[in-house]
Amino acid sequence: MAIPFSEIISVFVILFAILDPFMAAPPFMAMTRGMKEPERKGILREGILIAGAIMLVVLFAGNPILALFGISIESFKVAGGILMFIVGTQIVLGYEIVKSGSKKTKTGTIALLLGTPLLAGPAAITTMILMGQEHGFVAPVSGLALALIATYLVMSAGNTIVKFLGENTMGIFSRTMGLVLAAFGIEFIKAGVLAMLPGAVV
Repeated sequence: MAIPFSEIISVFVILFAILDPFMAAPPFMAMTRGMKEPERKGILREGILIAGAIMLVVLFAGNPILALFGISIESFKVAGGILMFIVGTQIVLGYEIVKSGSKKTKTGTIALLLGTPLLAGPAAITTMILMGQEHGFVAPVSGLALALIATYLVMSAGNTIVKFLGENTMGIFSRTMGLVLAAFGIEFIKAGVLAMLPGAVV
């Protein structure tokens, strides 16, 4: 069985864009301000694991859940595409996902907030189910692993990256990822609508 490298890369790009560590890093650093680096990295690892576990569960259990509620994959593609487009647009426009007033001090709470909804939010969960429908399990699992590793590397070097690139450059990276995410959302909407139309060629 050939390894679907092109599909893995495609899934990785989508998931990395939707996890968006460039946007998640600043609120995470704010929530862990004053902590020592080993403690911060421990919380980061826990949050990444929580996000990964959630997304793996929905990857393998997503189809039975859709069948239970009688939801077609075409409808889910349209709904998921709309959600991805909205989230991408919010990122491009600089929408603040985590308000400063929601900062917690307990490490377990911070890790949970990082895992969900900061990383594995509704759009990421929806996307994971769609990835399973589109590519099976090999590409989504591999792409998710790469995206989580890349997210960890970016966020673990958050302070260094911000100091080196500057907040403006970080903002540009984040908005670029948002634009990519919005574009993928439109593709999902188009595919779902065309699949619903009789005789349409997707």
